[in-house]
Amino acid sequence: MFGVDGRSIASAGDLLVIDQGAGDGLVPGQRLAVFRPNPSGLGGQVVPLGTAAVMLVEPTSAITQVLQTQLPIRSGDLVARHR
Repeated sequence: MFGVDGRSIASAGDLLVIDQGAGDGLVPGQRLAVFRPNPSGLGGQVVPLGTAAVMLVEPTSAITQVLQTQLPIRSGDLVARHR
């Protein structure tokens, strides 16, 4: 995940490119959870960072917009589909 404008930290309203796309089942409008692995490595827990919405989908990538953040989102953070 990285900012469309090259920035490495993102907050609400920013656009981000992710390395998942239509081939991974993403569709425009889909909501994603943004997280990072817990630095302490305890029990596979993660640190929730916020949510994003898929705006544009390509076969292997997508542009998302950050909807809300609890902590700053950094390059390399991860996303998962909301269930």
